[in-house]
Amino acid sequence: MEGIIEKRVHTLGSRFSQDVHGIFSNPKLAVHRIIEEADMPYATAVPFIVVIAAAIMSAIGVDMWAHIQLTAQTGSTLLQILSAVTRGVILFFRIFYNSFAFLLAWVLWSVVFHFLGSIVSGTDIAGKRTFWRALKLAGFMFAPFFLNILPFFPLITGYWSVYLAYIGMKANYETTSTGALIVTLPYLFSVVYGTFLFLLSLF
Repeated sequence: MEGIIEKRVHTLGSRFSQDVHGIFSNPKLAVHRIIEEADMPYATAVPFIVVIAAAIMSAIGVDMWAHIQLTAQTGSTLLQILSAVTRGVILFFRIFYNSFAFLLAWVLWSVVFHFLGSIVSGTDIAGKRTFWRALKLAGFMFAPFFLNILPFFPLITGYWSVYLAYIGMKANYETTSTGALIVTLPYLFSVVYGTFLFLLSLF
């Protein structure tokens, strides 16, 4: 039936494809399904993979942008080879750095969301089940960062991520639109600040 996301999950791969497809195609329904299936197999592994994949895509995107900026420069064949090797080494380390940074951001934002969400909704802040659901939902807010592999898309994906965090926390803590806005407001500010820094890097 149209508008309903089926709950047929058998493997990690099928769960990943189903959840990520839902987040991109119908995020509100996907969020409710993720909450309902929070205790099913791979429920934590999938957002973990989403965060790592987003980190890798973002690292490659930065490398591609650097390559575009260097295309106008000319030099000897040896210099071009050395430049390519250097970019490869930098990309290798950037992927590891991004992966660590994204995982840390995932956990920290989950804690912030849970702290504010518990206060706004009046739920038990020590409730482990609510926190784990927030952690899983927060992982999926990194899904738009897959598109960071393309130049200039970081200007859009951050705000898309805020929207996913908003609907996810609203559903998880069963709060109002205003309450969900309060919960995600710090994240919105961080995205706005990141946009400002990104624009500065272009000049």
